[in-house]
Amino acid sequence: MKVKRIKRANRILTFFKYNYNFVPPFRVLVDGTFCKAALANKINLREQMPKYLGGDVEIVTTKCVLAELEILGSPVYGALVICRQFVVDICPHTPCRTPAECLAHLARRAAKKGTRYIIATNDDFLADKLRTIAGTPILYIKYNAILLDRVSQVLYLSSKYSNEGANPLSCKKKKVVLTKQTKEPRAKGRRKRSKRQRTIPMGSTESAG
Repeated sequence: MKVKRIKRANRILTFFKYNYNFVPPFRVLVDGTFCKAALANKINLREQMPKYLGGDVEIVTTKCVLAELEILGSPVYGALVICRQFVVDICPHTPCRTPAECLAHLARRAAKKGTRYIIATNDDFLADKLRTIAGTPILYIKYNAILLDRVSQVLYLSSKYSNEGANPLSCKKKKVVLTKQTKEPRAKGRRKRSKRQRTIPMGSTESAG
């Protein structure tokens, strides 16, 4: 597992830890698209996910996810087998909804009640929905690896950082020097002082040479 990828994950998780109290064990909610991608890329989720997130992980799914995989049949049978290995978390949907609707609903409910979910999906439509819900980290699979989605602008604006000015993770502070008298910015560097020419009074005994 590449060091750069781990550092990126740590940086993103630090944001969620500071703003939304995300700490291990992480509760990861997976859908069929994520499990299908894991199978295609030969990724063992139980083994790789704790390494990537740097802590214990509880992987869960929902009856809505399982129901859709069962309906789709043989093309996603491998993803169904993987999903059945995980705990089925409680969702209120009877009859079952689409996985995108189900997981988005649970993410919104979690944001209100303080439940901590990391949503694992390769569904772009669902990911776009989740980026608008505060406190919802997103996992996806790309380049044969598990990756955390970058922090969206919506999450940043709803975080504690939004009240502290510039984002300390991505913005460089501009140094401005203020003068004591005017409190206005002035350019760096010293201003060259002009030399005053000394004048000798008429009748002085001091020589000019």
